[in-house]
Amino acid sequence: MIDKIMTVPLSGFKDRLPNEAIVLDRIFSNIKKSFMRFGFAPIETPMIERKAILCSNTNTDVKKQIFNIEDKDAGLRFDQTIPLARYIINNKNEIPLPGLLFQIGKVFRGERPQSGRLREFYQCDYDIISTSTPIDEQLKQDAYTINLGIVAFVNVLNLKQLDKLIQDRDIALDVNNIAIYFLIFDILNIKDNDTREKILIAIDKTDYVSKDTFTDINLDENSIMILEKFSNIKFDFLGSDIKTHFEPLLKLLGDNKEIITIIDNFTKLQKILSTYRDINLGDDKISRSIKSSFDKIKFSGKLVRGQSYYSGIVFEGKIDSLKSSVLGGGRYNKLTENLDPKTKLEGVGASLGISRVFEYISNKITGEQVSSPILLFCEYEDNDILLKIQKDLKMCNTKIFFSTDFNKMLKYIKNEVSINVVIISKKCSTDECQFATVSNGKIVERETLPIKDIEKYIMRDT
Repeated sequence: MIDKIMTVPLSGFKDRLPNEAIVLDRIFSNIKKSFMRFGFAPIETPMIERKAILCSNTNTDVKKQIFNIEDKDAGLRFDQTIPLARYIINNKNEIPLPGLLFQIGKVFRGERPQSGRLREFYQCDYDIISTSTPIDEQLKQDAYTINLGIVAFVNVLNLKQLDKLIQDRDIALDVNNIAIYFLIFDILNIKDNDTREKILIAIDKTDYVSKDTFTDINLDENSIMILEKFSNIKFDFLGSDIKTHFEPLLKLLGDNKEIITIIDNFTKLQKILSTYRDINLGDDKISRSIKSSFDKIKFSGKLVRGQSYYSGIVFEGKIDSLKSSVLGGGRYNKLTENLDPKTKLEGVGASLGISRVFEYISNKITGEQVSSPILLFCEYEDNDILLKIQKDLKMCNTKIFFSTDFNKMLKYIKNEVSINVVIISKKCSTDECQFATVSNGKIVERETLPIKDIEKYIMRDT
């Protein structure tokens, strides 16, 4: 006797039912439209990469999460940014620069599964790749990336299919520049990379930075005081006098010129983002949500992001319904050099954390969020009439039910949560039909329409 094999997916992996898959596909389609409207082109990279590639720009915590492929010196990608670096090097002669690229695909992380965080999930990444560019051009690219992230995510939150599943209609963004930490490390003579990494991880994992944050790290009191001072700086980014918020830190650091330059660049970024905010002004629901999202942008010294490849601005967005990040990214000016020292390309990019939002809403999805399938119920048996009807409806993938017994048809679809039925009845002329919405085996709406108008009627909510 053959033992029964367990058919439940592995921990951290999930099957998707049709209703879930349809809603997820709508979300991705919406994101693709946003990306392409902003001039980004789609690419695709393998889910399996060489281990040396995956480990080239990652910290210790991430390396532990890589799914290794036994005996192949390879692993499953844990994000799409490092595969992008390899892709750019491999295809640099085929891609005009600056390159505006996006990729939507699955990534894998061997971390403990928890609410909203699986081991297999989707990332929607978009990046601007360029050769060495002046700082003012970098700031424009940074602002463009932030603007797209807000616009794309707000458009998703305002999809009709999500209307009753999630209350959020805007996103709250934090921004920082990771280079300030690197300069502080230099000033404090913290040269060891492992110590730097431990400090950033400790800051990232706490809600408020204090001396207790660094208990397990050998730091003097002055270093702790300076790190604590910078980490806890937080203010509304648009409309603030940015320099005044950094004055206490600069007094401790002796007016460091490089940090002052970064602060001046924050002021320039502030002006560009304010322009994008004004461009998006409008009275419709989505415009109001975009404006609200820009108004919620804050500077946060505590924001460091988890990847070691960031070298400049970093940003992270959250929504009220979820505690975890749903949008994150930043600038990386030496990403390709770690794979090929001769290829000196830089970039800025971000990822929309759609999977976290989707896991939050997935158990609430019903037939309401999915455009109902179409059932063609016909009482005629004449093939010529049937062909004419199908041609007029111009429908594909339509379930066709031939019967003169309407109750039999209702029994056939009793398990459908919601379904639209086009009824071709002998009571109507051959140019007319009845359009009925059936829910749980009962007709909830029914009206007579010209056949030529039925397709527009069906598509009105898609």
